[in-house]
Amino acid sequence: MRTNYAGPIQLVFVDSGSTDETRFIERYIHGACILRFAENIGFVRAVNTALREVLAPVTLFMNNDITLAPMAIARGLYRLDKDPTVGAVGAKTLRTHGRLQEAGSIIWRDGSVSGYLRDAPATAPEANFLREVDFASGTFLFVRTEALRRIGGFDERFSPAYYEDVDFCFRLQEAGWRVVYDPAVMITHFEHASSRSAADAARRMEEKRKVFQIKHQARLRRKHAPRPELAVF
Repeated sequence: MRTNYAGPIQLVFVDSGSTDETRFIERYIHGACILRFAENIGFVRAVNTALREVLAPVTLFMNNDITLAPMAIARGLYRLDKDPTVGAVGAKTLRTHGRLQEAGSIIWRDGSVSGYLRDAPATAPEANFLREVDFASGTFLFVRTEALRRIGGFDERFSPAYYEDVDFCFRLQEAGWRVVYDPAVMITHFEHASSRSAADAARRMEEKRKVFQIKHQARLRRKHAPRPELAVF
């Protein structure tokens, strides 16, 4: 993070039951607020706990299984500074083979989601302009702290993880904030690196999709039925 951004950073580091060298992170990081738990409390509870310590005007959610392209942090901060109506900024996310994981994401009527342009070339014109999106992944997500506090962080019904970022962006929009995708903000994601397997991740996603669908059924009725061939529209 520090090699990517030279400006002031408040780092809140949540160690959720680590058993590896993360236990000794204080040897390498100085000045961070470190919160420790004896067991893995999951992403959602970890984020909500960390939020109590946040003093900075912008909160950046960042997975530990990503690498940042040059200027990724500065460009995300610039986008929020440029437009006060924007509550959250998502990144162009590449997979490890260099193609897109997502360029913003789509929510369909049944509550299922699609990473827009998955496996398309990173240079695809459709992926390379600023635009408003249904939601942006919490893998690397800038959020105005004011907006984050106003809607109360992540809904713990989605604990330990999956769909919490979808629900969060929905609620952010309902509170009057815009969620945008900015292709100038770019990362590479080691997909499912923190899950036991892709099948395990898919099972958990389906469980949380049903929670999301029930919670937001009225608004979801106004979404398109899942037709990936219409994604570009």
